[in-house]
Amino acid sequence: MSRVADVAGRFAHKVVRGVATRLLLAKNPAGWTELVALLAEGRAPAVVAVNARSADGHDPSWLWDVPFERIAHRHVVVTGERRFDLAVRLRHAGVAHTTVADQLLAIEVASTGDPEETVDYVGNYTAFQEVRRAVTGLPAPPRGKSGEGAHATPGPAPGSGAREVERQGRARRDPLRIVVVHPDLLGTYGDAGNALVLANRARWRDMPAELLLVRSDEPLPRAADLYCLGGGEDGPQSLSADKLADGSLAGALTRGATVLAVCAGFQILGSTFPGPHGAPHAGLGLLDVTTVRGVGKRAVGEVLAEVVPDTAPVDHGATTGAARGSLAGVERLTGFANHGGATLLGPVLAPLARVLVGPGNDGSDDGAVDGAVDGKVVATYLHGPVLARNPTLADALLRLATGATLDPLDDAEEQALRSDRLRSTAGSRAGKIRSGLARARRIG
Repeated sequence: MSRVADVAGRFAHKVVRGVATRLLLAKNPAGWTELVALLAEGRAPAVVAVNARSADGHDPSWLWDVPFERIAHRHVVVTGERRFDLAVRLRHAGVAHTTVADQLLAIEVASTGDPEETVDYVGNYTAFQEVRRAVTGLPAPPRGKSGEGAHATPGPAPGSGAREVERQGRARRDPLRIVVVHPDLLGTYGDAGNALVLANRARWRDMPAELLLVRSDEPLPRAADLYCLGGGEDGPQSLSADKLADGSLAGALTRGATVLAVCAGFQILGSTFPGPHGAPHAGLGLLDVTTVRGVGKRAVGEVLAEVVPDTAPVDHGATTGAARGSLAGVERLTGFANHGGATLLGPVLAPLARVLVGPGNDGSDDGAVDGAVDGKVVATYLHGPVLARNPTLADALLRLATGATLDPLDDAEEQALRSDRLRSTAGSRAGKIRSGLARARRIG
C-alpha cells in the first residue's frame, strides 16, 4: 500500500507551504485502519485531520474503533474541526501530539525542516477536500493559531503520587478488572472506548487495571469489577441479550460489580425492547425500564444534560455503601444520541440526567431525561464515547467500583473537548429559542 499512486488527489504528493506532503484520504473506520497501518511504517511526524459535517457523519465516536496505538512511535499534529475529540483519543492511545486549529499551519508545524522528509497528512472527507482545494490553486482557509500547545503522552497528574488505594478498608493489590461485553455485537458506536478510558484513568493513578474484551462466543467472567455494554443494531442486540440470559451479568451484579450500559446496552438491561422485526424481545430485567419503537423521526443529535440531584445510587442486594453519593460532583454531561427506541422508566427508577439540549430516553426534547441509575448500574443513551467526553462521570464509576478516593488528573484536553461541545450545544439551544420566538411572532 505504501507504493499506491495518486488517485483523484488521494496519495498525491504536494508541496504545502514549502513542506513536502503526501495527502491521504480516509472515509470510514476500515479505511482509517488501513491508513494507520501505512503510517505505522514511517517515523516522521504526521498530520491527522477530522471534521464532522454531514458528508463525514456528525458523530466521530468511530475514532475509538481505529487502532491509533499502532502509531505511538510518531508525533502527530491534530487538526480539523473535531481536533479535540481526536486529541483525547490519541491521549488514550499513548500517541504524543500537538493540536493546531488551521490545517495548512498544522502541516507546517509537523515539518522538522529535513529536506528529505515527507509529512503524511490523513484527513476524512471534508477535511481532506479543504486541503486539496487549497493546494490546487483555490484560496486557502484563514491561518489559525498554534496556541493550542503540544501534549505529550500523559501519565498521572503531577503530584498525584502512587499511594496505595483502599477498597472497603482493604489495600487493593489485585488489578481492577474491566470487561467490554460482546464487542462483536455491541460495538457500533465506539463505545468500547469507555472501558479504555476507565482503565487508563485507573492506571494514570497507579491503580493496576486489566481490560478484557469478551466476545459473544466466550463465557462472560463473573468476578470482574466493571462491565461496559455499548450500542448495537437490533439483531446483534437481541443475540447479546439471549447470551446474557444465562445469568452471568446478573451474577456479577449480585457480587457487587459496577455496570455502565449505553444505548442498546441500556435497553438490554430492561424488561423488553424491540427485536429485529419489531416484536418485543426479552431483556435481562436488571433495570425497571421498557423500550418500545419510537414514534416519528429517529432521535439523533448532540445532547447536553444536567445530572439529576439526589440520583446517587442506593443499596440493592450486594451493593455497598460506596455506591451512595458516587455521582456527586459529576459535571454536565455531553454526548451524541442516535437511537430509534423510546425507553420508559419505572415509577421509582431515577434518571441519570435531565436533558437541556437534544433528545432524551423517549426521543423527545421537551422535559426529557437521559439514562437511569440503580444501585451500581449507570445507563445512558450518550455516545462520544460518553466517558471520553465526561471524565467526572468516568471517575464516579471508578469510585463505585473501587470505593477509592481518587486523586485529580490533568484533564486539560478533556476540558477543551467539553468546552467545544458545550459551545456547540449552546449555539443549538440559542438557535432553537430564536426559531421558537420567530414562530410565535408569526402565529401572533
